[in-house]
Amino acid sequence: MASSPLLCDTLPVRVEIPYGTLASDSSCAGATHVLLDPCAPHPPEVYVVFPDFKNVRRFEGRNVILRGIVSKGPCGLLLLHANDVAVSSILPQCLPEESSTPPSR
Repeated sequence: MASSPLLCDTLPVRVEIPYGTLASDSSCAGATHVLLDPCAPHPPEVYVVFPDFKNVRRFEGRNVILRGIVSKGPCGLLLLHANDVAVSSILPQCLPEESSTPPSR
């Protein structure tokens, strides 16, 4: 019996990521940025590379929407070859951060 292909078996795939915090990050070969989860503790979600001619500095540190083609990346996360970026009006629902102080009785 044949099984359905997994996402990683069908890459590259065109995607739209509706929100995330864009940060400059060149720690992964081929990437210029990373998209962080907007909810604390803000883990990296996907590495991002933009075309050379695209200046995205004004979007760094902001909640953005990204469109592009995602492929397997060399650094443990997927790599998004972004062809469009804009400020996102979608605000994620974040769970409240757990306090390090034990509840009082």
